[in-house]
Amino acid sequence: MARARNIKPGFFTNDVLADIPALGRLLFVGLWTIADRAGRLEDRPKKIKAQILPYDDCDCDALLDILTRHGFIQRYQSAGDTFIQITKWDAHQNPHVKEMESTIPAPDMPDGAVNTDAGQLVNLEAKSDTKPDTKPSHNSSIRPVPLLTGTSTMPAPVLTGSSPADSLNLIPDSLNPLFPDPVPTPAPVMSGKNEGKDGGGSERKNEASSVSSSMPNSVTANANTSTTASTYPVDFEQAWQAYPPRPGASKKEAWKAWRARCKAGADKAALLAGVQRYAAYVAALHTAPQFIKHAATFFGPDEHYKADWSIKARASPGPGAATTGNRHNGFEQINYQQGIAQDGSF
Repeated sequence: MARARNIKPGFFTNDVLADIPALGRLLFVGLWTIADRAGRLEDRPKKIKAQILPYDDCDCDALLDILTRHGFIQRYQSAGDTFIQITKWDAHQNPHVKEMESTIPAPDMPDGAVNTDAGQLVNLEAKSDTKPDTKPSHNSSIRPVPLLTGTSTMPAPVLTGSSPADSLNLIPDSLNPLFPDPVPTPAPVMSGKNEGKDGGGSERKNEASSVSSSMPNSVTANANTSTTASTYPVDFEQAWQAYPPRPGASKKEAWKAWRARCKAGADKAALLAGVQRYAAYVAALHTAPQFIKHAATFFGPDEHYKADWSIKARASPGPGAATTGNRHNGFEQINYQQGIAQDGSF
């Protein structure tokens, strides 16, 4: 199973590695991805080529020999099987903590034994129903041996750059980094402008203050930034506060209509004066909130703010209307014969 591994920039500038053909260098990197967490794998050239260089016409066995002569890998036998050990593995790779431990014996290790990551020997020939004793006694013939002794007569090359490998943050079978889940932060409480009109504004402000005080400084700063970014001009705020409350009113839509009128050349003082006249008119007639105009409509293209919202102007009778206030009076003043001919036809 292929795994994600770490590669350092020094790999590309290593002068010893430069003596190896390009396919050999590519093969070397590919060996990292199919090796176990101890840097070991089975020495099976045909299978290795199928896994790493499936589309290249090359002699994989010969390339492995070149890597061996230069000290980058070690080919060895154990219990009649052949294996590969990548040298200097621990200096350049940090396998994932959940990756399965190696089941391949290390070089120069007694047959049938495996050197675990803890530096202890496990006898693979022990009975399956018997738990192996990993603690060597004083008279035991098996002693802990180093994880990698190496039998090559040539010292293993050191890749340029000695900083610790950072592959610890990689998932074994992907290149996705392992990061902890983000800590959820409480959303800042935004206070609407119509809060004071429905009787619950002060309570909401107190709740917002208490939440803000319990937030971290970074969250509070973000909340303050968002509030500042959503403020409106003073003249519009004054008009919005003076406008009679209406269920479902949208301050955002009202601001769009206000801004459109201002761009069209409307006087802001005239807009505010219209709001004040309409508020007085609504209060005098005790208009139900659901019949109050939306602020967006009031500031809309029909320019309701220009109307004379005085009670006298709205209640004044038209020409010829009765002045008594009762619509059933004044019938005697109407000429019912007008438009009727002598013969009674119209």
